[in-house]
Amino acid sequence: MDKSRRVQRVEKELQMIISQFLVQKLRGLTDNIVTVSRVMVNKDLRSARVFLGFIGGGDSAEDLKTVEGHVVDLQHEVSRQLPMKFCPKLKFSMDQSADHVLKVERLLHEVSVNH
Repeated sequence: MDKSRRVQRVEKELQMIISQFLVQKLRGLTDNIVTVSRVMVNKDLRSARVFLGFIGGGDSAEDLKTVEGHVVDLQHEVSRQLPMKFCPKLKFSMDQSADHVLKVERLLHEVSVNH
């Protein structure tokens, strides 16, 4: 089922707002570089799942906790910048896709070196 234009627009706006917040407010508080890889908003626009990628050698789980610890400030920033009747409730998840890509690249490199 295709998402409505409004849901897609809200996802894009949320991704931008959250990314800016992470760069401006959490710089230096995490061991990794934190990226917002995607945002999925429910069709009623009341909740959003934010997928975060972590680049670097630090503890991703600890950095996720750091981001979650600032969720109140982030919710406030979203409600300030996104004029909607209801501010979507944000939930965070680690995006494992970057880890999978690196693992596949490592395996392909090992195969090419061994042959």
